[in-house]
Amino acid sequence: MKGKHLLMALVIVGILCGIIGYISSTFYASLTPPPPPPTPTPTPTPVATPPPPEESPTPTEETPLPPPTKPPLAYSLNVSFPSMSVTVMRGGAVTLPVAIKSWVKDEPIRIRLVLKSSPDPEVPLPGFITYTVEGYLTVNPHETVHTQMIIKVSETAELGELHFCLCGELEKPLEGYSGMCECFSLVVEPDWHLMLRVVFLWENGVERFVAGPDSDLCNYLLQTFHKVNLQGRCVFDEERIQKIKENDKVIVLSFRFTEDFTISQWIEPKERDHIKTDENGYRVLEQVRKALFILEDNLNEGLQGHILVDSQTEGWSCWAIQLESGELDKTWIDETNKLLSELQE
Repeated sequence: MKGKHLLMALVIVGILCGIIGYISSTFYASLTPPPPPPTPTPTPTPVATPPPPEESPTPTEETPLPPPTKPPLAYSLNVSFPSMSVTVMRGGAVTLPVAIKSWVKDEPIRIRLVLKSSPDPEVPLPGFITYTVEGYLTVNPHETVHTQMIIKVSETAELGELHFCLCGELEKPLEGYSGMCECFSLVVEPDWHLMLRVVFLWENGVERFVAGPDSDLCNYLLQTFHKVNLQGRCVFDEERIQKIKENDKVIVLSFRFTEDFTISQWIEPKERDHIKTDENGYRVLEQVRKALFILEDNLNEGLQGHILVDSQTEGWSCWAIQLESGELDKTWIDETNKLLSELQE
């Protein structure tokens, strides 16, 4: 009986302890402030990502083709031109020496020289141009053969500058080899050696033909020559004359045969015994070979506007045109330059 009462007491105590523990936990829980609510995390604003740039289509890079390989030369031509522009007189001829060298290793070549028009080799040569060569020549491997081309110009040739190419022509074409040409200018000039009077210009050390006997320039120079009336005290030799021509701007009036010229210098009657004059007492310059008209005096010798006269009997003398005022007349220089420019147009 005692045992039952003890068991019941223990059960009751256990129940009471549970009730008390529950009440205590509830009480203390009410005294503890509740934890703060969690801070809300802001939702990030979505950033619009720009679309990637459109890539321009990459051009297809083409691999450059290697330059075409030029076939090796079968031969080379070495032409001995007399000058940068080959000059020939109307009715004359010019000879061009040529050295031909073969570059073919295995066999000799047969080659001849030909003249072709330039820049279009298909254009026929002018009818007044002919040439002669030796025909086909045999040239052994790495051998040099010397030959020539003679170009002839007829007496009816057109004056001026022409363009040609001197080329080689193989009798039997060689596969895999190329040829070559040497191109040049041919200047056809009048046959002034046959002219009675001829005009040359010396400028920058170079002499060139500018006019013949029937030109306005030649006629004007003759009129100017007749007007000289003042002789200068100058002494010239051929060396000094050549220096003047090479440095100054000079017009040369040359005569195929010597001529006598009456000038405008009046000679006193008492002096006419040893000075030749015409019936009016004006001086005559005898056997004149040429006259130099000084347009520009680059040597600063005071010769501008003077005329140097070469006489077969008296040598070189210096003349000018003196006006009544005592000054020298140089107006003929401008007129001479004007006529020169008209010839060059």
